Amino acid sequence: RLAIRYTFVISAVLAFVFLIFARPVASAFLSQGATEEIGQAARFIRFMTLQCVLSAINYPFVGGLLGTKQTMLNNLIAIAREIVFPIASALLLGALFGLSGFEAGFVVAGVLVLLLTILVPWIRHRRMPGTAEDFVILSKPFDATEEELFEASVRDMDGVVLVSEQIRSFCTERGADPRTAFCFSLFVEEMAGNAVQHGFRGKRGESVDIRLIYKEDEKVIRLRDNGKLFDPVTWLEQNRPDDPLRGAGIRMIIGMAKDVQYIPALRLNNLIVTV
Repeated sequence: RLAIRYTFVISAVLAFVFLIFARPVASAFLSQGATEEIGQAARFIRFMTLQCVLSAINYPFVGGLLGTKQTMLNNLIAIAREIVFPIASALLLGALFGLSGFEAGFVVAGVLVLLLTILVPWIRHRRMPGTAEDFVILSKPFDATEEELFEASVRDMDGVVLVSEQIRSFCTERGADPRTAFCFSLFVEEMAGNAVQHGFRGKRGESVDIRLIYKEDEKVIRLRDNGKLFDPVTWLEQNRPDDPLRGAGIRMIIGMAKDVQYIPALRLNNLIVTV
């Protein structure tokens, strides 16, 4: 959602600038006496700007493909967006309508990219994409059934304690021994509690999203929050406090987990713990 929002905001600002100031921009690269050439270049800039606006949603979409390592699909879409659609549209319309058709080819290419961005998730999910989630295409290693997945969002310590108990029950119901179930519960309580107590700044909408994937061969906890940026892995590497109680929760989680990764993205903290 954030990627789509930022992309549209940036595209709208750039579109406003280049649509309004296309002629001054063109004049910066051509001599002042070349009136006809400046006008032609300004039209090209405006048409290319419209193409970029129409293609805007494609960039966060393929970013999701790269994030899930679906490089082949990403490459095919990128080739269509950057090479096939622009060249084919410009050549075909240019042959039919001359220079004006060539200019319109930019817009047509943008429309084709937009249609492709809608068509791919539509075919995959078998429904018209209407939300940000609909544009996310996950490969099989990223899939989890409802039985294997626990998700919750908390905004305060009462919510942290409640979700911690729910996770313990969730793990126990799936065959985890009491110690393992307690570890999952403790991980969430410590890390989500740290985010709420030390990361929140009192702003509206602050929350910690918790996701637990519990499979036979894979057990992962992902905590994501929009509080102050804080990397517990780096903090532990750089700080060895003499007080054994300082940072005890962080040391315990990192010491007990198989792997801990911290990924900051779009002003969000993402902590991924493999148990």
